[in-house]
Amino acid sequence: MKMKFIVITFLVFALSSCSKFLDTSPKATIVPENYYNTEAQLNMSMAGIYNTLNSYDLYGSAMIARMGLDADEAYYNVNVTTVGVTINDIWPTDMVISAFWRTLYEGINKANALLANINKPTMDESKRKVIKGEALFLRAYFHFLLVSNFGDVPLKLTESTSPEDIYYTRTPAKQVYEQIIADMTEAEDLVPAITAIGNGGKISKSAVQGILARVCLYMTGNPINDATKWNDVLFWSNKVIASGIHSLNTSYEQVFINYAKDIYDLKESIWEVEFYNPSATDPSRKVGRVGIGLTIRSNNVEAGYGQGLVYATAPAFRKYKSYHKLIGTVDTEYSPDLRRDWAIAPYSYNPTSSNTKTYWAKKYPLPIENVLSHRRFPGKWRREHEPANQRSSDATGQNFPILRYSDVLLMFAEALNEVQGPNGVHNGMSVYSAINQVKRRGYGFGPLEAGRVDDQGNSVDEAGHSQLTMREYIRDERSRELNYECLRKNDLLRWGIYVDTMHETGAVLLTEAPAYTEDLVRYFTNVRPRDVLFPIPSYEIGLGRGMVQNFGW
Repeated sequence: MKMKFIVITFLVFALSSCSKFLDTSPKATIVPENYYNTEAQLNMSMAGIYNTLNSYDLYGSAMIARMGLDADEAYYNVNVTTVGVTINDIWPTDMVISAFWRTLYEGINKANALLANINKPTMDESKRKVIKGEALFLRAYFHFLLVSNFGDVPLKLTESTSPEDIYYTRTPAKQVYEQIIADMTEAEDLVPAITAIGNGGKISKSAVQGILARVCLYMTGNPINDATKWNDVLFWSNKVIASGIHSLNTSYEQVFINYAKDIYDLKESIWEVEFYNPSATDPSRKVGRVGIGLTIRSNNVEAGYGQGLVYATAPAFRKYKSYHKLIGTVDTEYSPDLRRDWAIAPYSYNPTSSNTKTYWAKKYPLPIENVLSHRRFPGKWRREHEPANQRSSDATGQNFPILRYSDVLLMFAEALNEVQGPNGVHNGMSVYSAINQVKRRGYGFGPLEAGRVDDQGNSVDEAGHSQLTMREYIRDERSRELNYECLRKNDLLRWGIYVDTMHETGAVLLTEAPAYTEDLVRYFTNVRPRDVLFPIPSYEIGLGRGMVQNFGW
């Protein structure tokens, strides 16, 4: 059963950081003096901070399929959309980006308000520690989402309790990152192990350690370019690995079926955003849209309603190894990497009003109207696996992963390759042992089953790489393993290849399938050097706080 994060209307108002920044007459007192007097009120406040994650403006909808975070792996397929972040035609007035910014600062202010009052109630000190750790970590994570998407952003470490408190200027990105690390490092000592929690919905030591590895990973690349952080990536990812708590689920597809069925797998799924059954009667529930936007298009209740807002791209499809063999008299294409036909659905619903699956032709070479037209749907979030009473037409109860163990292994491998090269070993774990666990599972073998071959007699395990070829392998493996999980754009950004990669992908679409994609390829061709950062929302600039706009906007 999911944790109940019940947030009453009063609390949402009370802890909001001037919840509408455009409000020209904010209240003189945002947080009532008589609040935070009991343990229950602290817990209620903490629930409000968690609910920032599953708001519509973050993982509840916008980040999934609508903000271009999948980069070259998918593109928004609604050709009537001619402007906005969904097709990378962005303006400082963009409502999706503005809401993303505003909601994150509201979450930050809720955390600041709780931290300012953390010592008010008389309560068990061990429970107080956990609440403090969760608030510190989430405040840092919200800052992380901001700095990695906007660059220099205001660093807010105190609550806004009066109109004067909301005026601030931008803080250099490196300083923001340093505070994020400080907050998360303090939180690591305060929150419990995931085994004590029993699920990935709340902040655990493993979640803190894994996200710290990601924070440091981003600092190694653009725009910070601090190569010393590779050692910190190793340190934090190794802490997760060395704990012995986590391991890969032996079935890749089961990882995502578990999210649909509301099954916790704390070994693989270290931190996930929780959503609730949309058929429940609890008015405080938070439902999401995982499986609606980023899924297979369907109007059928048994298959589960899906808008199918994005198509997977052929370059994403082609990252998986492909073979062909005769089945009867038909030369048939297939991949020994089982992740491909799960992450990128091998079928559509035809007609969309039915639950009949129409599979793409497997003839080799693949015909132009199938893969090369880039018209397949992402398949990770299949609603057919949800409980039947959850398949609402406008909401789902599927959880969404923020951190999986496979990501930790790949971060470890990437860092170790940069520090020591492909034959590097750290605390008994090598680059090859980390990446091959992920690959073996993808090919249907146990993560620790070395020496396996695929059905063509080729070794599954990677070997013999130079540092350069290992770097390229890991970059592609991150896409094969983690596609459609809101991570790809930031990977391309930190590697410094976002703009070029988007343009190259657009050129492939235009060359191979112009009849299908000419109107939609602007998602790729719209990208310009300024798009390495989102613009600061225009209302922030207009308030005259000394805020300076990002380059090119």
